[in-house]
Amino acid sequence: MRYFSTIERKERYLIVRRDASAYVDPVITLGSPFSGRVRYYCRIVGVCNGVVCLSNDLFGYDNLLVLWNPRISRCLTLSTPAHCCDNVWTYKFVFGFGFAIKMRDYKVVKMAYTHGDYQDLAPPKVEVYALSSGIWKEFDGFIPDTGVIEYFWTQAVVCGKVHWTAYKRTGEGRRVENLIMVFDLNDEIFQELSLPEVLVNEIPMNLNAAECRELLVVYQYDIRIWSSSCSIWVMKQYGDTESWSKEYNVALGHEHLMGC
Repeated sequence: MRYFSTIERKERYLIVRRDASAYVDPVITLGSPFSGRVRYYCRIVGVCNGVVCLSNDLFGYDNLLVLWNPRISRCLTLSTPAHCCDNVWTYKFVFGFGFAIKMRDYKVVKMAYTHGDYQDLAPPKVEVYALSSGIWKEFDGFIPDTGVIEYFWTQAVVCGKVHWTAYKRTGEGRRVENLIMVFDLNDEIFQELSLPEVLVNEIPMNLNAAECRELLVVYQYDIRIWSSSCSIWVMKQYGDTESWSKEYNVALGHEHLMGC
């Protein structure tokens, strides 16, 4: 668990057991490997088998990515991608992290979108890092012409694939259609999955991909900032877009958020 302490004015990290509702020990805190290295908050890209991928892309980016195992207090700073950017304001970055089951290898995928006039230009430039080789390689396969919302994106790793909620622009206007963008970590190919019809024309910023009990999940917020409710959609049979089901609706309540 990661949170910001208003008393100490700094980020804190706690270890939480996934199969329990209580902390393993609420007094045990962890020091972030980014402490003293970045000015602003880092982003948790993803967590897999106890390994955490961190990036400092939340408010700017200087090509710093870290794989961190908090249990044994070890971290690895990844080598600089081949396509690194001196002017961070020219690009938007989206990352994915997970374990390629067939290859038995941890991988990071990086997508760099060029900022255009009023929108990001798709498709992005893509690179893939494999822990076994310790190097980045440029991706030369098919890249879908889709975008991912800046700052708010999250990933979900299900069946050895990374998932993001994404959108495509349609026609001449600013209308968009939402979908799930997928990157297969084993075969290193992009794929797409359809969302429930009711989410296709939702505001992209209101959607987030997640994983729950090894199932693909999408959170649908009523609004992104100061949300009062969140609907949780579950794909009950992976790959079967007809199996999407709205399973939960959670009342969030502003008074609880403001009191934190």
